[in-house]
Amino acid sequence: MTQARAAIDAVLARAAEVLSARAAPEPREIGAAIAALPAPSRDYPPTLAPACAHLDAALALGVAATQPLIAAVAAARPYLAWRMMGREGFDDALRERIAYVELAGPEGAVAAPDLRVGLYLQAPGVDYPSHAHDAEELYLVLAGTAQWQRGWDGSDDPFAALPPGKTRHHRAA
Repeated sequence: MTQARAAIDAVLARAAEVLSARAAPEPREIGAAIAALPAPSRDYPPTLAPACAHLDAALALGVAATQPLIAAVAAARPYLAWRMMGREGFDDALRERIAYVELAGPEGAVAAPDLRVGLYLQAPGVDYPSHAHDAEELYLVLAGTAQWQRGWDGSDDPFAALPPGKTRHHRAA
């Protein structure tokens, strides 16, 4: 296994451990699915998106519960293929403040047709536009505090502050 693949495998293993330790069923199920993934089989040239200028500062905001995963992400940093978010309706200024890397999925280092696992980085002060889609999503906040919009269906308070180590499950729309 190449050094890049081993680093990505370590990130996925730490993510599986963190999620599997959660009380809620959704994170535990996703943790088990990540743990069952095969080893990385593809290499990508490492790239940095403009938002990666905030990566070191973001990783420094972690807590003990997320530290093993943060350490794995920091070790994998030289091998990750970060991309700018390309959602329709995003202007260039917003695209430059959001980045992601797909670790497992159709385009990831781990070929996984039915599951996407990745890292998402958002610069401070960025508001991600409201949206809904068919994909079910589970987010784990690694560092910093995320102000999360919820209740798009009118059922909850408009915002929730999620500290590091907390998860947010989005059901399919």
